[in-house]
Amino acid sequence: MQQRPVPAAREALAAMLPPWYVRETERWKCSRGNVMKPRPNHQVYIGALRAMSGEDRLRKALELSALTRELLMTGLRRRHPELSESELHQLYLRRLQKSWGRPE
Repeated sequence: MQQRPVPAAREALAAMLPPWYVRETERWKCSRGNVMKPRPNHQVYIGALRAMSGEDRLRKALELSALTRELLMTGLRRRHPELSESELHQLYLRRLQKSWGRPE
């Protein structure tokens, strides 16, 4: 049986959020005024994740990561049909590096 975090642990997790996020009823609001759309199925999703074993959650995370990489590569191929496979791979790596927040 999985234990739920105690309030102190929840507060610690909340403290890890970037300072510009503020919890608002059913939305996360950025202090700059941008509001994310409501996520009515979020609690269902969280419940499904909690019901999974650690191994299943890891497997799902890896599947989502692979899907994201495939979508990126497919999009790059469509936008740059003139590039060779090696040039496309280099572009792919540069885009990944940008998403990691690392300088080129």
